[in-house]
Amino acid sequence: MYKNVENGIFTLAMHPQVIGQPPRSRRLEELIQHMQTKPGVEFADVDTVITEIWDGERDVLEVMGT
Repeated sequence: MYKNVENGIFTLAMHPQVIGQPPRSRRLEELIQHMQTKPGVEFADVDTVITEIWDGERDVLEVMGT
């Protein structure tokens, strides 16, 4: 997604029973660390993104990758 969708959003939801296993927690940590190395990548919760769209700080079409 980073290479193909400018200003796109990657959404990840995980159930605690799934991600709570030690090997999965480590892989999630590795994913986050990898994502943090990419210029322009930011982390935000859904409420923040929605508020930014409502306030005109983000364009909804950009968020959708269109």
